[in-house]
Amino acid sequence: MKLIKLFIILFLFISCGYQGTNVSIEQETGWQKRYDTYYEVGSETPYSGIYISKSKNDNVTVQFKNGKMDGDFLRLNNNGDTTEYRLYKNGHKTIQIDFGYKNGQRQWRETNNEKKVTINDEQIFEKIKSLILLNDYDNLQSFLNSYNNYKTEFRILTSQFGRLNSIEIIEITNVFDSYNKREDLRAQMIFNYEDIKLRTSLLIIKDSTGNLIGQGFGIKPVSNELIPDNKITEVIDILKHKDVDRFLSIKHIDEKHRHEIKEYLNDFGTISSTYQFLNTDFLLGAEMIYLKNYLVDIDGKKQILTLRYTAITKNNLDLRLFYIAPQRSPFKVMHF
Repeated sequence: MKLIKLFIILFLFISCGYQGTNVSIEQETGWQKRYDTYYEVGSETPYSGIYISKSKNDNVTVQFKNGKMDGDFLRLNNNGDTTEYRLYKNGHKTIQIDFGYKNGQRQWRETNNEKKVTINDEQIFEKIKSLILLNDYDNLQSFLNSYNNYKTEFRILTSQFGRLNSIEIIEITNVFDSYNKREDLRAQMIFNYEDIKLRTSLLIIKDSTGNLIGQGFGIKPVSNELIPDNKITEVIDILKHKDVDRFLSIKHIDEKHRHEIKEYLNDFGTISSTYQFLNTDFLLGAEMIYLKNYLVDIDGKKQILTLRYTAITKNNLDLRLFYIAPQRSPFKVMHF
């Protein structure tokens, strides 16, 4: 009973006043997601409790139990209007309702409900799995009616991680989008390469006539095989000493921007030498991008410092960019 009262109090509080490997960092919070389970950074206990987060545009509450989203997810705009509601059960989203407003008046409502996965849904992903393992990317492109260049993407992955040995389909979900009158099919898969295991998410849209439209792959390492490197100490040293020359050399910025960079560094603040490696993430397109995220301290506040690398050859990464990831205000946390 006390827990119920506590949640009601927290809910009322935000009503009056919430979208980065083995570890997937929620960049604005410094919390981690490992194997689909959420933890506080540095903790080995799956998180249970209520997240409350505020930004310039909205407020969010999320309920967690044993590291899984479980219960209500609620997003409010600054007027206190509900813009998004989701219901989760043991990490699975069972319903999502979105609301649109104009001049303070609700204009539309969209409801997405999870459907039972059919044999046909399973056969779609089994065929995709077979085509990938056969390196038959032309037929994969045709089957999914996609503009994604699967042949290029998989060649990049193979050049980085070796031969693709097998694919495991972990989970398939089907969510009906009532507004667009379509089904969103999503599969979570494990790609077992020679050098690494990748957790892969593939979204396919099935329109009202049954046509399939592939939306591309999202990939993350399964385990912590992509470790930090010594570039982080160099970057922190540049920011600490406000070294314009080294800043320009790493970020490949033209000399004509020296004045702007100097002003940026002067306004940057004071960064601590200590840091914590959080995760490595990928961006896959015409080239392979590695994003290595670190938790750092700037002017006494925790921030996420991201180092962005371009893959030149296997095991050869070129640091091209580094930046501070945008952050929301810290979560107010109440444990169950």
